[in-house]
Amino acid sequence: MFATRFQRRLCSALLLLLVGGCFVLIGPARAQMPADPADSDSTAFLDAVTIGGGLATYRGDLNQGLAGTTMGSMLRSGLDLYISTERRFGATYLALEGGYSRVRVQDPQLGFSNRILRAELQGGIGIDWTSPHLVRIYSGIGFLNHRPTHTNPSQIASSFDTEPVGSDKWSVSVPIGVIIDRRVRIALRWVIDDYLDNAGGDTQPYDFMLHVTIGHRISFNN
Repeated sequence: MFATRFQRRLCSALLLLLVGGCFVLIGPARAQMPADPADSDSTAFLDAVTIGGGLATYRGDLNQGLAGTTMGSMLRSGLDLYISTERRFGATYLALEGGYSRVRVQDPQLGFSNRILRAELQGGIGIDWTSPHLVRIYSGIGFLNHRPTHTNPSQIASSFDTEPVGSDKWSVSVPIGVIIDRRVRIALRWVIDDYLDNAGGDTQPYDFMLHVTIGHRISFNN
């Protein structure tokens, strides 16, 4: 009987020591934890990688009158694929993005097609509404490598100023976009020349691309 009581008291004492030790260990750890893990400083070199795809729409000289509405332009869209890496600095972030796009206008006289490779440096800021960085607004600068081809080159040359057909071209672009919930991306790329379609004109001095994509974001830190 005495042994049984001793064993019970020993077990109770050990249990109290165990619980007390847990409080001693957990207390300092909780005091060192940041109030909001989403706002803590990143520890890895990269915070996230995003892979996505969607549609890219061309707006320039050769679609004037062919796609007068936004829906008509979207129906002439091409594939857009991209991969980006990002690094956070508090509410702001920097990103490097590479992508492939195809834009085209289907017309027997003014038709053209262009496959575009791009590389961009982007910078943006996240806006917290219902979750951390629910909306991100960004801009940047990029470089495009492309080679436009025409359905009817002689018709294009007689109606527009053109450059030699068949050679690689380099263009500078300025992306402006918004990312919603780190997945859905809507972006406008303003091309700093008039030769994305290799057709220069006075009414459309610069060419544009509109991108609507959805991505899968792989986070390393948050």
